[in-house]
Amino acid sequence: MKPFTRFLAALLAMLLCLSGLAAFAESKVKTTGKLNLRTGAGLAYSSVGIVPKDVTVSYDSAATDDRGVVWYHVTYDGKSGWISSIYAKPEGGSPATTVKTTGSVHLRSGAGLSFASLDVIAKGTSLVYDSSAADGRGVVWYHVSYNGKTGWVSSMYAKKDDGGSSTKTVKTTASLNLRAGAGLSFAVLRTVPKDVSFTYDSSAADSRGVVWYHVVYKGTAGWISSVYAKQSGDSSYTTAKATANVNLRKDAGVAYKSLGIVPKGKTAVYLGQSKTDSNGVIWYRITYKSTTGWVCSKYVKLS
Repeated sequence: MKPFTRFLAALLAMLLCLSGLAAFAESKVKTTGKLNLRTGAGLAYSSVGIVPKDVTVSYDSAATDDRGVVWYHVTYDGKSGWISSIYAKPEGGSPATTVKTTGSVHLRSGAGLSFASLDVIAKGTSLVYDSSAADGRGVVWYHVSYNGKTGWVSSMYAKKDDGGSSTKTVKTTASLNLRAGAGLSFAVLRTVPKDVSFTYDSSAADSRGVVWYHVVYKGTAGWISSVYAKQSGDSSYTTAKATANVNLRKDAGVAYKSLGIVPKGKTAVYLGQSKTDSNGVIWYRITYKSTTGWVCSKYVKLS
């Protein structure tokens, strides 16, 4: 595709999204080296620009690639995209969330047993973590820093130390599968009925951008899809306010049918679900005037 054609395609996508970035509580990262701003969370995505070393930017979400590397969704020099945690360190803004090791545990280079061990952490060590991910067995791993090294520790030997404060819950809206990992490709462990409430300890997005919650049901730990589980309790955000006229679409992307317009300044109910489209743009699932659909995050603010 010629450069001018790519430009027109990108411009058209932006206009469609507009005819129609909210942030999680001001979380920031500082670049530790010169790095690419990419259209998605991974090395396979194209670069839309370069972010210099020692630049501090706010990020509104994080995701993990197939190597276990965390990526942050940021806006720099007017462009939105993803930067790798290999060259960006979280700082300030967000409250410290910690885990405490319950046994001697390896600090690994990725979220899984197949990744190299970088160090061994002693039992009883408290660590600050900035994100979590699940391996192919459905085991949760925490991304931490220890002795100047950044890596992952298994939840099998590290317990969250949140002081019992923020409980996050979901309730199933239909019968659904409890899977071994965050995605449809993982094995089904058992079936969960409709109207079951869970406390979940982490969430992750699959390759389609669908959010999954890590729960325990009748003694079995696994993942349930947000397509059939609605957040409840004290979710961080409950409303979405349009910062411009924006389309309410059938699904997360400009290619999907518009169900109507949410006018600038109007507030809708945020259902606690988000997806990332093929361009790396985040979409939020909302209900506005009894119609449920998806809106582009570029023109909606969560609160």
